[in-house]
Amino acid sequence: MLALFFGLALASTHAPFATVPSEKALCRKVCKLPGPPGPTGAPGAPGAVGAAGPAGAAGPPGLPGAVGPTGASGPAGVPGSPGPAGPTGPTGPSIGSVTARSEGISVPRPDVNMPIVVTADCDPSEQVIGGGVRAIPSSPADMTRIHVQDDGPTQTGWTAQVSATSRFSPGSTLTVTVTVYCLLE
Repeated sequence: MLALFFGLALASTHAPFATVPSEKALCRKVCKLPGPPGPTGAPGAPGAVGAAGPAGAAGPPGLPGAVGPTGASGPAGVPGSPGPAGPTGPTGPSIGSVTARSEGISVPRPDVNMPIVVTADCDPSEQVIGGGVRAIPSSPADMTRIHVQDDGPTQTGWTAQVSATSRFSPGSTLTVTVTVYCLLE
């Protein structure tokens, strides 16, 4: 109680005449404890800008972007070197032997439109597989005066029919040769 008395005496110049409402209020006066907060003051002026802080840690990677447009085609590449040779193929079937047989005739200055018939035959054991005819004048001037009327196979060979379409030059001869190709299996 003595502390309360001294507290009252020291708390105010009017101490004997003033009363302290509580022990807490007395302690504030005697012990110099802070009182209740006062009203908020006016804001102060902004302070100076501080120095930049250290760089922050790297963030996570972002999402992939959209696919871009297709680029232009590049130039053609250099040709590659040739590859190795392939293996030899199998031997083909044997078809037998082919023989060419020819027959011919020479006619001096043939008559106009008179047929010249020549036939070449295969041997009885052979098969006809092709043929043809050649009609050649001895004078080049008579080359346009020839007409092949027939040329083709027969049962046993090849035949042709040739004629002169106009009078041959004096001394000129027409040679007709038929060739038949025969297969012996």
